[in-house]
Amino acid sequence: MAVRIENWKAVKTGIRKNPGTAWQLYDLTSDPQEKTDVAGQHPELIKKVAEIVKKEHTPTVRPEWDIFNLARNTNQTKKESNEN
Repeated sequence: MAVRIENWKAVKTGIRKNPGTAWQLYDLTSDPQEKTDVAGQHPELIKKVAEIVKKEHTPTVRPEWDIFNLARNTNQTKKESNEN
């Protein structure tokens, strides 16, 4: 997940496995390659990003997009068919 505010980009990865993972923050003006996380230096921006996400984000619930579950379900269906 990512949120852009002016020259700032906040990024949160791996939230499916670890919803409590910390935000990373990058100053795209001085760090366009996003190599230096400055979230610890700008807690006010991280708070603002978290508020935006809480207000605006709607989780996508499309089981057919979950390729791992789709593959698992397909294999289960094949297994059940072979048993009958």
